[in-house]
Amino acid sequence: LPKRSHFLPKTQINLHYLFWTRVDIGTTDDEWIDTVNDYASSWKRTHQLSSTGKYRVTITYKIYGSGGSADEITQRYEYSY
Repeated sequence: LPKRSHFLPKTQINLHYLFWTRVDIGTTDDEWIDTVNDYASSWKRTHQLSSTGKYRVTITYKIYGSGGSADEITQRYEYSY
């Protein structure tokens, strides 16, 4: 059973179709880190985007159990805004 989990979303914008760069959301490393200590949780984070473009969000879930290293699940979503 999980003892603790972290939720780490990172938002990036594609600049001139050449490279991805982080979106400044006003937090350390431009990411939110939420820690949960129960078995079922939900999160909602919002940020007003400053310009149109192609964005992607990478979310990493880190799940810690009673021993060993954390399990990681990464999901990536891309959107045009």
